[in-house]
Amino acid sequence: MKDIERDAKTRVRKNKTYDDRLTGELLYADFLHHTSRPVKGSVPDPHMHIHCFVLNLTYDQKEQRYKAGQFRDIMRDLSFYQSIYHKRLSDELIKQGYTIRKTKNAFEIEGVSQKMIDLFSKRTKEIEKLPMTKPYTIPKTWRAWRQNTFQKTERTYHVAIKGRLEKAN
Repeated sequence: MKDIERDAKTRVRKNKTYDDRLTGELLYADFLHHTSRPVKGSVPDPHMHIHCFVLNLTYDQKEQRYKAGQFRDIMRDLSFYQSIYHKRLSDELIKQGYTIRKTKNAFEIEGVSQKMIDLFSKRTKEIEKLPMTKPYTIPKTWRAWRQNTFQKTERTYHVAIKGRLEKAN
């Protein structure tokens, strides 16, 4: 998130100015999960991942006020940020003594069999069966699932604004 935050901008629309200004600050919360969503009839698969929610808020130092963020360039560059994340994660695994192999979208740990990957990919298989008309279509059942499970989820909040990182449970 620090890479994305570093590229944060706000819009400048004053005095006939139509521009974007770099702020380098975002307000966000991330949620660490250790398992995938459960698939009906089975326990959740192990799957460490983070959901990160970014508020549409940044601090404009020049105007000395909080303003809405300008996310156009960040959204355009999402695959770049994801590649940075995967690179850092794979480097850390290699430092820990693991060998990795490149896949179409990321990497896998060498020595983990395809049978084992398939065994712990129940949620992926369920998602792949959904009729998606757009890349980011969310099934209507997601809202109901979120309302039922959100309070049961282990949560850690990381709030970064004005260069500070605070942690609260």
